[in-house]
Amino acid sequence: MRRRAGIFFLFLFLFNILLGVPSARAEDKLTLEEAVAIAKKNSKALQKIELDIERTEEVRKSAAEKVMYIPSGPTDPRAAAAWTGLVMADVSLMMAKKSKGVEEDKIYMQVLQKYLEVLKAKKAYDYAIKSRENSDFNFRISMFSYDAGVISRNQLLLANAGNRISDRALASARVELDKAYSELNQLLGWAPEKRYELVWEEDFAILQVEDPDLEIVRIMDNNPAVWLAEQRINLARLSLDLYSWSDPNREPYRAKEIDVEKAEIDARTVRQQMRDGLFSLYQSIRQLEEGYNLAYETLKTAEMEYKNTEALYNAGMATLLELKNAELKLEKARMELEKIELQHYILKYAFYHPWAYSAGM
Repeated sequence: MRRRAGIFFLFLFLFNILLGVPSARAEDKLTLEEAVAIAKKNSKALQKIELDIERTEEVRKSAAEKVMYIPSGPTDPRAAAAWTGLVMADVSLMMAKKSKGVEEDKIYMQVLQKYLEVLKAKKAYDYAIKSRENSDFNFRISMFSYDAGVISRNQLLLANAGNRISDRALASARVELDKAYSELNQLLGWAPEKRYELVWEEDFAILQVEDPDLEIVRIMDNNPAVWLAEQRINLARLSLDLYSWSDPNREPYRAKEIDVEKAEIDARTVRQQMRDGLFSLYQSIRQLEEGYNLAYETLKTAEMEYKNTEALYNAGMATLLELKNAELKLEKARMELEKIELQHYILKYAFYHPWAYSAGM
């Protein structure tokens, strides 16, 4: 009976091999768009904003029912209060709807940053593995060389120290990768230990801006923070226009004028801060693009050096260690270039969505 069972399981094992049945499920893949959609569904802040929109719509309906006519100039305090309440309710509703768009942009930025952090950490981890393999190979060569009397004990100890350093670097890279996954998983509402393959196929493209000043003005005009500051000016002016001298509980007229002046100062401050921030972002992007050109040339040089070393190795004029070192140098150059590409992508998005970038920092 046992012999039959053994034959059965052996047959089943061979049958699976012949059919090509995988021994483990393939790793899941996750695109940036999928991650953003999942994060939006998981966002409690976005759910609250949707409730705020619904609540503000109800408040706006109630405010509209209290307005009997549109006041102009000094008027009855109750009519002025009703009209001001309706205008404020309109502004609140528009701002609530804008807040939803801002929150969605913020979620996109947060996911983008964490998504790319995983990609960078994975690249660094893969490089650390290759570096560890090279260090181990170098140490084994050093041991053989020491036994043969080719190198000194100090040289052997130096190779061993390099081996230990690469061990620590690999462990550190593993921690950074786990941390990057954990932080992205937190945004998605997933368990910290969940792992998957990220899909990234975006090509590097420079920022296409002919006139930075005009582009910055255009971006500021679409900025919700600037819009809100300007609406506060309008509300302050409305309160001043509808000032009622007959209201016994009124504030001084000059106080209302000061409210307008303060709102105007706030709006100018917001616009100036936004302009300065955008110009700084623009400069950072251009600096990254210059860094990209340098890193690209470094990569091309590393590729040439690797090909030359490979040719020498095939001709018996270079050692395997030299070939491995050239390959490691090539991998590092490729990793550094890709890091610049990913950071450049983030800053380009931030340039056109500065409200999301500042909120996500």
